[in-house]
Amino acid sequence: MATDEPRSGPSPDDPPLAARPAPPAAQAEALAAPPVQRAPRDAAQKERAARWVAEGAEEGLAGDGRTGQASFLAVLPVRDGHEGPLQTILETIEAEDCETNHIIPFLRLHTVHFARFVLYDARLRRHVTQDKGAPGLLLFATDYDGSQDAHLDEVVGVAGAGLQSIFEHCQGGPAPGAGPAAVKAYLLAHQRPSNTFYSGTRRRSVLQIRREKRLRDCIEDYLDRERDGAVLRSGDPVKIREAVRAHVFAALPWAKESPGPYPTAVPTAAVAGLALLVLVGLPAAAWLVFGGVVTLSVVGALLLALLVSALHLRMLEATDREAPRPDTLKDHTSSLAAREDQIVQNQMTSVRRIKLGRFRLTLIRLVLWAIDKVARWLQVAGTLAGIPSIHFARWVILDEGRTLVFFSNFDGSWENYLGDFIDKSAVGLTAVWSNCIGFPATRWLVLGGARAERQFKDYTRDSQINTAVWYSAYKTLTVSNINANSFIRLGLHGDMNAEEARRWLLRL
Repeated sequence: MATDEPRSGPSPDDPPLAARPAPPAAQAEALAAPPVQRAPRDAAQKERAARWVAEGAEEGLAGDGRTGQASFLAVLPVRDGHEGPLQTILETIEAEDCETNHIIPFLRLHTVHFARFVLYDARLRRHVTQDKGAPGLLLFATDYDGSQDAHLDEVVGVAGAGLQSIFEHCQGGPAPGAGPAAVKAYLLAHQRPSNTFYSGTRRRSVLQIRREKRLRDCIEDYLDRERDGAVLRSGDPVKIREAVRAHVFAALPWAKESPGPYPTAVPTAAVAGLALLVLVGLPAAAWLVFGGVVTLSVVGALLLALLVSALHLRMLEATDREAPRPDTLKDHTSSLAAREDQIVQNQMTSVRRIKLGRFRLTLIRLVLWAIDKVARWLQVAGTLAGIPSIHFARWVILDEGRTLVFFSNFDGSWENYLGDFIDKSAVGLTAVWSNCIGFPATRWLVLGGARAERQFKDYTRDSQINTAVWYSAYKTLTVSNINANSFIRLGLHGDMNAEEARRWLLRL
């Protein structure tokens, strides 16, 4: 079978190296068409939005700074011939207003940071997987607070009927009128776990992030009003902080409750100790239990396997070919760019085919596992490999190991985002995507690859597919804004000397 072959492709039976097939003429014209236009929010929508945000203003205070976060993904096969009607519903959500629309009023979902619907159409999926009978997929993804059970209960409680109108276009969807429990069961039956998950605002709930934005606005309004007052003119940071505290605690009584601490990474000493245990402690224990001959034999076999694997990888890399720049890339990029830079955040959904063979699939699973552990244990303070702009990101392997999907929610432009990755995290990106067909030439898993900037950006753009619906719970805030607001709130509690108070005031 092809999946047992040691090579990583290509062969005469492989798909073209570019992930995206050339579209028919009608679809090529659609690529250049303007995106769905979102109507200006009317007075009724503004009133609803304000009311829904206010509903949860002071809920869950005890969980501030202590809230768990996770990702959810449902992969739903689309019924044959239903991609068109499904696309129409998704366009209605966007055009009517993603936050307040009548189908899924996302702003009422107080556990959801980001959400998206992606229609991974059958034509592209069949090209990527080389499965001529594969149906299109509807991907429904959320980044959420708390337990999965409570999150899904909220989703189906608020939007069960709307979700049912969407899922009736998917295979095995809930029967009409089946109710929220059936919708939840359908989502759970089609759930797929993330291979990696990263949050740049760890342990802060949606409600906490909104609260702390109000707190900062309250402080800034006070400082603007009191600019010529005696306290501010004194220049004494301790007195100014005390005046700010008194004003905030009077205006926002909930702020008197101290939140959980700012996230900190697992101590370096603990990581070093664990590494020492694995590298030295385990062989030493094996020596005592099994004896020197057995231990040396096992260690030698492991080292030999590692060497053989490294040489095998290098042989595969020598036969890999880069994807040529597709003729359709310019139009495809224009279509994607037309929907970007609407708010301070952007998003991307990427789909790529994993190279053939068990070796490549095992390798990419190991790399994603390692990145996940680094993201969960070490990169918890708001930056990933020095990149401060990522709200939530994840990689997911689908199609029984044939397809790699990447979701990201980030600040700033797409170009700057990719530039940051190239400058600061090329090793990680290369270790992952070099296991996918067409990636720029790579050596020893982590060298080359993403450092070829133009080829890498072309490869990434070509892998992107349209996100039909995208929701952000706080579309005016960057990761840096959110983290600074948390530090400001934490700084209202406890004592500070003059230098500490000065540094705290500089965050305002």
